[in-house]
Amino acid sequence: MTSFRTAIITGGVSGLGKATAIRLEADGIKVVTFDIADGADLVVDVTDADAVQAAADDVGPVDILINSAGIVGPTSPL
Repeated sequence: MTSFRTAIITGGVSGLGKATAIRLEADGIKVVTFDIADGADLVVDVTDADAVQAAADDVGPVDILINSAGIVGPTSPL
């Protein structure tokens, strides 16, 4: 299936982000991964608004946005 849709996936190098990228690519969607890890299409710290804007400007129009960036940190009872 050919598609002219583009997806950005933050945290797309590992975990759920990577799994989502694989699935969307299998469906013919152009995927661009944003991540701070090596292997990302664009190395972007999503906590830096200016860096995200610059990366988005580089990508151009986007049809799908998956926000999957994050890490598991310490937990505590509420």
